[in-house]
Formats: sequence, structure tokens, C-alpha cells
Amino acid sequence: MSFWDVNFFFEDDKIEQDSVGRSYYGDSKPQELPDLNEEPNFQAYNANRIPDLNEDPRVESFYSYENKQEFGWESQPSYKHEANEVYSETQNNGHDYYDGGHHVMSSGSDAGGDLAEHPILQFPEGSTAFGRCAKFRTMRIGRQKAIDWDVLTEIGERERAERWIGEETPWRRLFEMAFQPSYREVVAEFLSTFTFCPGGVPEVVFSMLRQRHEMSLAEFAVITGLYWEPETVTPLYTAGITEIDDATLRAWWPHIADDPFRGTKARVSCIRDPLIRYMHRLIATSISGRGRSREWCTLQDLFYLYCLITGRTCQLARCLAEYFATYYHRQQRGAIYGGAYITIIGRALGHLHQDTIEEMSDPVDPVRLDRRTLFGMKIVQDFPGVGLRFSLVRGVMWVPPPTGDGRSRGRGSWTGR
Repeated sequence: MSFWDVNFFFEDDKIEQDSVGRSYYGDSKPQELPDLNEEPNFQAYNANRIPDLNEDPRVESFYSYENKQEFGWESQPSYKHEANEVYSETQNNGHDYYDGGHHVMSSGSDAGGDLAEHPILQFPEGSTAFGRCAKFRTMRIGRQKAIDWDVLTEIGERERAERWIGEETPWRRLFEMAFQPSYREVVAEFLSTFTFCPGGVPEVVFSMLRQRHEMSLAEFAVITGLYWEPETVTPLYTAGITEIDDATLRAWWPHIADDPFRGTKARVSCIRDPLIRYMHRLIATSISGRGRSREWCTLQDLFYLYCLITGRTCQLARCLAEYFATYYHRQQRGAIYGGAYITIIGRALGHLHQDTIEEMSDPVDPVRLDRRTLFGMKIVQDFPGVGLRFSLVRGVMWVPPPTGDGRSRGRGSWTGR
């Protein structure tokens, strides 16, 4: 008997869950949650008693048809619109592409299995979750890409990278936590039910293995692993920004790149510093994850680069929540990125353990942005007697520019063989 047979009972198309919390469809009586003051890992539990789904008006969003206003989509800065447009324009529709000099599949997961009958993906017909799931369950899962400190050490750039990323920061956690597997059914369920209502009570709502979770944004920040609980009352969290005007971003672009930033995107090859190109690749496969359009720097990418390089505090938890909440607007032919962070959330909540994982489809394993990727990006060369170094011109070693306040300024210099 499988995990699903043990934990779920089917009768008249309703599912009951024999665990703390509520199923999205069951009529089982909710059990009391642990006392948050006594539970040391209280972030893994909902802050309030889980409401009756038939009585709580907040649940309406899961059962109503898709409404862009539900997410405040129309009020987002322009770069939060165009990021999805660029994603849609450049998706490869399942074709192969060259990454790191090797021929690999763009998705990392064969979406041949529809998952239509999977027990955790059974939503009421006509509900928002039902409509979303019909899309997500057929989409491919992209292979998450994580930072490779070893290769940065090898090319002598680790110290400079750490000036930007920091030792113990949300940025570092974001890039390092990307090295986690993704599970198709968990990703589909999570994205189908995820809603974010800034300032609401609750702010974040989602389902994980048929159990409803609702929490504040600060609690979400903790279970994602991006922030420690004590950090959520410090400026690192409270003073973080999530947007900036387009004019500021366009004015900053010449500090790191050649050619003006026209329209909604610019080529990454315009960026003068290879390390910034590497940082962009990390961003384009995590908080701004997309499939094949990584040769473009969108305004949203530029916002993240601006925060990372200038040291401006960015509220990454809210950015991640917005990323999940608006994922439905992506094209179905594309791949889904961000599964690594959903896995981390599942583990923090106690849902993803050996018994449940064994019943999942094969995981989509992550990869690191290693030397193979750097060669594919054409930003490194092996120099005799020196080793692997950044290089944007054949036979010419790239040398970091002078720094001011620990952050790069200027165009850099060049040294021939």
C-alpha cells in the first residue's frame, strides 16, 4: 500500500486527510495546531487555526476563475510585466540548447506524464486551482542552477563575489539553496494553490500534499530559508525594497554595461564585467527564473543586479512570493523554475521526507554553474601557467577594475598572454 493509499480516502469525490490541518476538499474535522509559544520550530506551522473551507471567504480565490487583479498584476512596475513577456518570446518549446558547451535538455524533466490522476492534484472543476493545475501539471520542470564557489575560487574571483553576496545573507542563501531537487507533483500543487495578498491576513496561502497552509510574509520568509526568524524584525528584512523606477535602473545600466538600455531588455553580452554576467545567470535561474532567454537582461533582472551590486537591501521573500503568485501568467510551453525553493518549503513544513519522496515521480536534480557553464557563456579561458581566468577576448585575460567601497567601478583592464 502506497503513502497516498494510507493518507487519503476517496469517497464521493471527496478526500479527507488524516493529519494536522485541512485538505482542500475534505470534510474532516480540523485538529488543533501546536502552541506556537511552546513549539521551537513554530515557523513550520500555520499561525492560526485552519478555517473551514466552506465558511472562510478568503478561500474564494482558489475556487473562482482566474483574475489578474487578485494579484495586483496591473499595478506592478513595468519590468514585472515585461519579464514574463521576454520569457514567453524566447522559450524553446522543448528543443535542446547548448549550456556550458554540452548538449543538454532545456527542461531537465520529461513532461510526458500528465499527472492528471495524481491524488494531490484533484481540485474541484471550475476552481482557480483546477484551471492552474491543468496547465502546471503538463509543464516541464527546469533544472535549478546553483552557485559554484569552487569554480569562483579557481578563477580567483571568490573574494570579489563575496563582497557582493555577503557571508550570511539572503542573497547567499538564495543562490546556495538552489542546489535542491524538484518534484513535479509538488511544484504543480504548490503553484496551483499559491496566493499572495500583501498586508492581508493571511498574506500567503498555499497547499502542500493536500494540507492548507496560511501565514504572514515574515513566516514565509523563514520557512523558505531566506531569513532567520530574528532577522525579520531588522532592517535586513523590514527595509528591503521590491521595486524601483525604470528611469533609475536605465540610468544605472551604463555603470556596468556598454550601449544604452533600450526597450524592455538588453543583451547580457553588453555587460563589461564577467562576474556580473555570472551573477545575472544566477538571478535568471532563481528569483527571475526562465528557460532559454538568459542572454537577455530584463529590467527585472537589472533591478536585482542593482540591489546586489550597489548593496541596496532587497526584500527577497516578497520577491519570491510575487514570483510564485504570478507564475500562472507564464507560457505553458515553457519550463518551471523555482522548484528547489518549493522543496525547501516542503521540508521545513515536514511534508517532504523519505516516505513521501519514494512515492513521487523522479526528481529533477539541480546543477551548479560550474566551469562547463562558464565556457558555454564564453567568459573564461585556460591560460598557460596561470589556469582558468575570466576572459571576454580570445587570448586576453580580464582583470577586475579598481574597487570603491568594496564594489566594482569602471570598465576593467586587460592583460595579454
